[in-house]
Amino acid sequence: MGSVGSSMAILLARMGVKNFVFIDYKKVNKSHFIKHLYCNNTNLSLFKTQALKEYLLEINNELNIETFNEMILPQSNMADFIPDDDTDLIINTADES
Repeated sequence: MGSVGSSMAILLARMGVKNFVFIDYKKVNKSHFIKHLYCNNTNLSLFKTQALKEYLLEINNELNIETFNEMILPQSNMADFIPDDDTDLIINTADES
């Protein structure tokens, strides 16, 4: 959940989107504080997915957020992460690192 993906999630949540799936294997560290709106000392060392989930639930506690603390690889089966065939939108902001 980098700066682009997390900013999009925050905006979508504020626009009324209720269901999210976040996938990221990295944890919050101090270098993220300046780049990510949701990162601060209170969520230092949490998985970025969990930190963003907590941030969004403070905005709207009725959101449905599922998190996966995994790295997506070219051979990853995205069906393992997508809850059902009724998904309207998938946004991939994964980097290559």
